[in-house]
Amino acid sequence: MKKIKTKLYVLSVLSVLAITAILFEDKLLNTDQSAVHISYELANAQCEDCLHPLNTAMQNIIGVEKYVFNEKTNTLKIKYDPSVTQDKWIKKALSANGYRIEER
Repeated sequence: MKKIKTKLYVLSVLSVLAITAILFEDKLLNTDQSAVHISYELANAQCEDCLHPLNTAMQNIIGVEKYVFNEKTNTLKIKYDPSVTQDKWIKKALSANGYRIEER
């Protein structure tokens, strides 16, 4: 019985992934739009321990292609695909992880 439940769970997860891939295929393959570059000053990212949540937040945002944090200036530079994510979503993710943002 336990094996059947496990197989049904795996099948359900695979089904959801397949449906998601079909629904978002046009967005994932859309290369017509160029990447957007934004820059923020993070007022409260001043130590190495502060960077772990930043890395976690940035890695979990779909569409973020690259990010670089300059510890000397507390500046976060982000390159993202606007067909997949939005600036306001990036801001929300940073705020949710406790960062105070000043747009440059």
